[in-house]
Amino acid sequence: IVNKRGIQTSSQLSKDNETSSGGTSKLILKLAFVTLIIDGLVKWSDLNRGLGGGDGDFGGQGGSLMVEQEFQFYSQVGASICCFAAYYATCLLIYALNKAVRDLLGKEDKSSFSNLALGLLLAYCVRCTKLLALLWEPDRSGFLWIFIDLVFLVTTYTVLKVFGDLNRPQSLLTALISHAALHFMQFVNKQIT
Repeated sequence: IVNKRGIQTSSQLSKDNETSSGGTSKLILKLAFVTLIIDGLVKWSDLNRGLGGGDGDFGGQGGSLMVEQEFQFYSQVGASICCFAAYYATCLLIYALNKAVRDLLGKEDKSSFSNLALGLLLAYCVRCTKLLALLWEPDRSGFLWIFIDLVFLVTTYTVLKVFGDLNRPQSLLTALISHAALHFMQFVNKQIT
């Protein structure tokens, strides 16, 4: 609604912000979904290399090896979803417990659960750069893979500190625990496959 002078009222501005943030949320969710697929692709590439695939030669087995590789790809995407769920649930659980303690102590809390949830999704999307690392260093021997994990850790720490209203030690500890949960799930996946 525009008043006589052509200036939007505060109700119109807040409605525009809600519409804009809804679009942003959808975009972040789509990017997180693509990141999960890329994470599965990176994990699958290790298995594919172990099968001798990747060059289009299926060893005379026709489509059976291709079907097996497709199954392995989707199972690795599923494993990526489990790893993400461990990371995400750990962060949000620790945040919720911290928020409950702050409420019990009567401390002021400026944090927003929805902003933190979206921020953690966006932090997870840093992992989509693993696709570039896979193209650059397919054998995973270089510093690039470690660097991506470090950037992911620092991004998680920053999101927890800013959106979760946690102090530095709490943010760091929460980020380390959630990343440990993610890497533990990756370790379990490697033991299973």
